[in-house]
Amino acid sequence: MSAVQDSGATRPVAIEPPILGIIVTFHPDGPRLGQLVDTLLDQGVAVLVVDNGSPNDPSDFLFGRAVAVRCLGENKGIAAAINIGLDAARQGGFSFALTLDQDSRPQSGMVAALVTAAERLRAAGGSVGGVGPTHVDPRDGHTAPFVHWQNGRPSFIRPAEPDGLVETDYLITSGALLPLAAVAAVGGMREDLFIDYVDIEWCLRARAGGYRVYGAAAARLHHTIGDRTVRWAGRRVSIHTPLRTYYSTRNTLALLRLPHVPRAFKAHLLRRLVMVAGFQGLCVAPRLERLRMVGWGLLDGLRGRMGAWRR
Repeated sequence: MSAVQDSGATRPVAIEPPILGIIVTFHPDGPRLGQLVDTLLDQGVAVLVVDNGSPNDPSDFLFGRAVAVRCLGENKGIAAAINIGLDAARQGGFSFALTLDQDSRPQSGMVAALVTAAERLRAAGGSVGGVGPTHVDPRDGHTAPFVHWQNGRPSFIRPAEPDGLVETDYLITSGALLPLAAVAAVGGMREDLFIDYVDIEWCLRARAGGYRVYGAAAARLHHTIGDRTVRWAGRRVSIHTPLRTYYSTRNTLALLRLPHVPRAFKAHLLRRLVMVAGFQGLCVAPRLERLRMVGWGLLDGLRGRMGAWRR
């Protein structure tokens, strides 16, 4: 029997399935968090909530549920929170970790579909770094494609069959099922990135180490990216806060220095940086604040100042 134990604000749990769901929270909506936990428990997943400095202990929203909670007392970033969960999963004897944002909604059978896909790939002899669900934006029903680079160009792909799998270059953090054996080989998340590109960097590092990541059609997750979306130049663009613009700008420069990030992907990151800085700085209020945060991101990225935003 696997167990989660924590020396902080934790409720020990003991369960049979070898999957630990790691939910990272920051000022969560109580009822929605409770619904997410209930969904995971119903799908046979043990749950650990790692809270990044919210004013209220998430345990207050989860009374009566068999869930462990760890409160960090401050915002240490999504990477640090996930690493705490991965350590708990390893110590508890779990085989998989399932990482989730607080606002995600796994659909019926998502976890089983992910596990089935991982076992199917492993049986075929593949070195599986992770399997992720198809993301559906509940605001407009948009289904996000998976991205796979070939011959220096990106392909935006969706599985052709209802139970199909596609190889992808990276997975979004929320809904990613990670074999603990792969995590042990690849290492944890880069905590100095703090938030943006944490998932992409880990997946590219895993791929450089011989592991592959996949998207599964049968696993579906309702998930929103950004505070809202707009159409610009024929593209669907997610709008984040100015602070997130800082992190994405700074971390773009950090990824450009990494040897396991392919050259074609680095060129893509640079193009995206120019697009985001230009579009958001000129077209999305508050424009001056966004431009200011882009400037700070460029400055800190050039001098290698990482971690949490501080001034």
